[in-house]
Amino acid sequence: MTDWAENVGIPKTLRNEAIDESLLPEQVIVWAEKLPASARASGGMLISGPPGSGKSVSAAWMLLELHRKTWFTSNGQPVAHSGRIGARFIRCHDVINAITTKNLCDLRRWAEIDTLVIDDWREELVAWIRDGLDDLVDRRWGEGRFTIVTTNSLTGGSHPGSFEKKFPRAASRLLDARGPGLVEINRSDLRRRKM
Repeated sequence: MTDWAENVGIPKTLRNEAIDESLLPEQVIVWAEKLPASARASGGMLISGPPGSGKSVSAAWMLLELHRKTWFTSNGQPVAHSGRIGARFIRCHDVINAITTKNLCDLRRWAEIDTLVIDDWREELVAWIRDGLDDLVDRRWGEGRFTIVTTNSLTGGSHPGSFEKKFPRAASRLLDARGPGLVEINRSDLRRRKM
């Protein structure tokens, strides 16, 4: 599975360490329990929280579970049918670069992949980049493709700088009631060693 994880873009640090499932949010576990149907649901998941809270780990684990449950039978044998679900883990920076350089090939590929993770979505972006990110999520939603976004941005429409205010179309699609919607993780940085 390590080769697959590398091929779909899961960062090395996330694919080489054991993921402590007790740290995963309940909505992430429930999504995995309902696979493969949950990966074909409309909408998406917006995972929000401070740096180091486990957002990227949760998203990577979801793709690993998706692979395990849609490519292999319960006894570990490869599935011999074409109903496999494609996945990709990209950084928001990759999308920004593709928008900036007008790399339509990557943007089209990401729009068409079955399950896409956009990790570390930034909020300090110029309007035309924000529009490009909104458009990618909107096109995926329109085709019924599942999108997972991780962000440090505040959530909750009452915050003036919230994700919903800065990215209204993307938020509307990601928080579609037919999908899992918002997952807020509020814990201290897991990467820091306790003193």
